[in-house]
This record gives sequence, structure tokens and C-alpha cells, in this order.
Amino acid sequence: MPPALYALDPAQVIHIGSFSKTLSPALRSAYAVAPWETLSRLVALKADGGTGAVEQMLVAQYFSSHFDSHVAALSSLLEEKLRVMLEAVARELGAAAECFVPKGSIFL
Repeated sequence: MPPALYALDPAQVIHIGSFSKTLSPALRSAYAVAPWETLSRLVALKADGGTGAVEQMLVAQYFSSHFDSHVAALSSLLEEKLRVMLEAVARELGAAAECFVPKGSIFL
């Protein structure tokens, strides 16, 4: 398997993510991680058509001290939902359905 692009040249990689899965689907707040030379050029191009500055500051403030505990609680909740779904499929469909148990997801 070839090495990840980041391992080849970190200066050429831009990591982009969103908080919609970890905080709230309705919250349209995302982030980018890149070397400052690249990021400064992206900031100049930013056209904010959704999330306002207040929402962005709230996410930054909350996650600066609660990210790990929030993700742990969310993971626990999603694991419970997955367990309930697996039990329901087994109970209602029996041997007629075979489920692949996902790692890190709730979708069967």
C-alpha cells in the first residue's frame, strides 16, 4: 500500500472537516487545516454563505474544552443505537438477514 499523501508532502495536504456529525447536523460549520501559507490564501477566498461568526465562536469555545467528552458520549449513544438495530433485525428477520457489524458507524 502506498504511503498517505500527508506522509509524502505535508505542505501539499489540506485537511477539511465538518462538525455536522459530531455536534449537530443543522450546524453548518466546517474547518480546514493546512500550512499557514496555504490557509491564508483560502481565508481570503472565504465566502460565508451559511454559518455566522457567533456560531463559529460557540463551536470553538465548546469544543476547546469538551471535544473528547462530547465525542465519547456521542459514540456511546451511537453504539447503543447500533446494538438496538442489530437486536431488532435478528428478532424480526432471524436467519433471513445477515448483518455486517460496522466499526465506528451505525449503518448496517
